[in-house]
Amino acid sequence: MFFYRHRSGTGTMRVPGAVASETYRRTRGDGERTDGPRSFTLIELLVVIAIIAILASMLLPALNQARAQASKIKCTGNLKQFGTTMVLYTDASDGYISIQEWAKLPQFKQLIGATPNPLVADWLYSPGILCPESTAVRSGSGESNYNKITKSYGINGFGHLVDDNYVNEALVGDVKKNCYRMQRVRHASAKIMLMDALDLWIGTSGSNPTKSIDSWRYRGEQSPLTMIVAYRHGRESANVVFFDGHVELMPSERMNYAVEENKYAWAVYVDHPKK
Repeated sequence: MFFYRHRSGTGTMRVPGAVASETYRRTRGDGERTDGPRSFTLIELLVVIAIIAILASMLLPALNQARAQASKIKCTGNLKQFGTTMVLYTDASDGYISIQEWAKLPQFKQLIGATPNPLVADWLYSPGILCPESTAVRSGSGESNYNKITKSYGINGFGHLVDDNYVNEALVGDVKKNCYRMQRVRHASAKIMLMDALDLWIGTSGSNPTKSIDSWRYRGEQSPLTMIVAYRHGRESANVVFFDGHVELMPSERMNYAVEENKYAWAVYVDHPKK
């Protein structure tokens, strides 16, 4: 311990340093007392702010990654539920499911039980069953795309292709013919059924993220295109549920229909649309 010499009316005495410091803090040179703690200087405040900024820059990327991972897991669970509901619906409908109207069928909405009004044939779903990263959830209440499944998930719209043409003549224009029949699905565990999307159903060119300047890679959720895959889960990947009900995270290079070896996953009724 160190000491200061303190003069008083009776002589000189030695005072411990801690006490002397407190005495100095409390009494200025002119004898006037200064109560209260010492204030921070401007330099000290700037140092604290700089430290906080550095810590924030280190933590924010990790927090963003954690949030993205949580959204991906939530989306995976949602698609799993849609896949299960699809199987339940087709079991009660002679194996058929409409490609054009699957998500607004009242019977389907009642089975999944996550819609504002399951008896109304519309595209509105509860946000908890939609992809957390989708426009349908992130656009906010009151906006035109809010709660619309058409901005969250879509169905493989050309899975019944043979020789790159629809099986039945004028199939696209006929809601009753434009459907899947589960009994005809070959190798269900390898065939794409539903996925992250920006439309109710996906066309052959919609899986290509670089098809045009308005494609996913360049515009993301703001793309004005319809019938496209939404590769919204990092590294240009989308969650996909297959006809057997399992879910996978697939990168665009495995989904792009323009790549010959990828056509197998999209051609639901045959091993390859050219065979």
